Amino acid sequence: MYPEKPSNMALKVTSGIVVIIAVVLVTIASAVSANEKKQQTATTANQTTSASIGATTSTTTTPSTSASSTTYKDGTYTASNQYYVPHGYEDIKVTLTVKSGVVADSTVVNSENDRESQIFQEDFASAYKSYVVGKNIDGLNLSSVAGASDTTNGFNSAVNDIQNQAKA
Repeated sequence: MYPEKPSNMALKVTSGIVVIIAVVLVTIASAVSANEKKQQTATTANQTTSASIGATTSTTTTPSTSASSTTYKDGTYTASNQYYVPHGYEDIKVTLTVKSGVVADSTVVNSENDRESQIFQEDFASAYKSYVVGKNIDGLNLSSVAGASDTTNGFNSAVNDIQNQAKA
């Protein structure tokens, strides 16, 4: 009483299924690899380590390839922005000093209403300056700094308001 020997047709169907599965796996692997390369290309070499959460995060600014396309008045400008976090709303107050279209100094004040948000806001405040001071205000836009993506978004909105204030 031996099991029946599979027919040639059954072997062909099984082989076909194996080939289809292999093709699907190769396609998925290729898509994942392409996505990883795309993310690596989109991220610049600007990286910081967040000591409090022990993770490496990347930050980018929109590069300015030539002189500013917009003229900005020298001065100190302040803007506040309210942004949403998972536990409610937080506030950020951004002050930029602009000289010849370049950020000469910057400060931020966060509301720190929620303990979890406070940690991210403090991490942002301790790491963001190196990505802002000395950079052209024209096109200044940060990606996540120190893992604080919501705070970074609030900062970017305030910077946008400051850019509008400072236009000559």
